Amino acid sequence: MSRPTSVVVLVALGVVLGAVLIFAGLSQRYLWDDEAETALLAERVLRFGVPLAWDGASLVSQECGQDFDQNYVWRQTPWLPIYVAAASFKLLGVSTFAARLPFALLGLLAVPSMYLLARRVFNDWTTAHLAAASLLFSVPFLFVVFAEGLVALGLPRWLSYLIVWVLFLLVAAVLALIGRSQLRKIQPPERTMKTAKDTAAWARHPTSPTP
Repeated sequence: MSRPTSVVVLVALGVVLGAVLIFAGLSQRYLWDDEAETALLAERVLRFGVPLAWDGASLVSQECGQDFDQNYVWRQTPWLPIYVAAASFKLLGVSTFAARLPFALLGLLAVPSMYLLARRVFNDWTTAHLAAASLLFSVPFLFVVFAEGLVALGLPRWLSYLIVWVLFLLVAAVLALIGRSQLRKIQPPERTMKTAKDTAAWARHPTSPTP
């Protein structure tokens, strides 16, 4: 297998792994915080055409009324994600799965999108593959995907990120042990030390013969 082909296969495998982690149990947990906010506003877009914080029955606000204007029109966050979620609701119906699906797809497409962007900007496949690989193997990216995958499987979010934090510590401990074992294998530079001693002795007594 040629090098370009192997890199493509590696990126593809990463996308497949990301799909497994991202889409597993996508609808099995309640929407939380910003997710719920976006979903509620998206549902109101379907009813009123614009994201309204107040629909006559309930109020959406995380900033004590500072996130909407005097007409209850939302102004705290950009509207694009809200309309994306509204389009998903329109196509699939209002549900937890529909609320998360478009953003899960965008997260999954991050790696190939990085490849296409780098290829277009630099017009070089090597740079494009390196850019995609850098994102794919970015430690924060991988651990966030892993943590959210655990959340999708049913674990509480705090526990999922605690597991990731413990993994960070374990990885650091393993690397430290490996480094320590490698350092112990290094022998003292006896010849260099002897040469340094001889040089120092000669510098103190330049006329005397070197021992």
